[in-house]
Amino acid sequence: MKVGYLGPGKVTFGYIAAEKFFAGKENIELIPFPTHTDVCQAAGEEEIDFGVVAVENVIDGIVTETIYAADRFSRQFNLRIYGEVEIPLSSCFCSAKTTMEARPLRSSLTRLRLTNAQEG
Repeated sequence: MKVGYLGPGKVTFGYIAAEKFFAGKENIELIPFPTHTDVCQAAGEEEIDFGVVAVENVIDGIVTETIYAADRFSRQFNLRIYGEVEIPLSSCFCSAKTTMEARPLRSSLTRLRLTNAQEG
């Protein structure tokens, strides 16, 4: 079975999600694609059996490229969603300062971008 995901290589969350979702299945060939749109199109054109794409991520929230591609190709090729995989994420914050007091992070880049856009 051919499964497409956002590449490159084996260092993406798409690859990790594909491995997790298809764990224990035999004869799985994971194929990297350059964009989520390419994954959706390949699934629609039956170049691959399944496509694994991100719907949201920690940096920007909703992945609009995937939403637009899924909408377009679901109408064109009758694509359907078959499952969901959540991947836990941990972040480390580093500093050269030796006297920095640790405190909880209370925002995200997306929220900061939205705040700056509203203020500007």
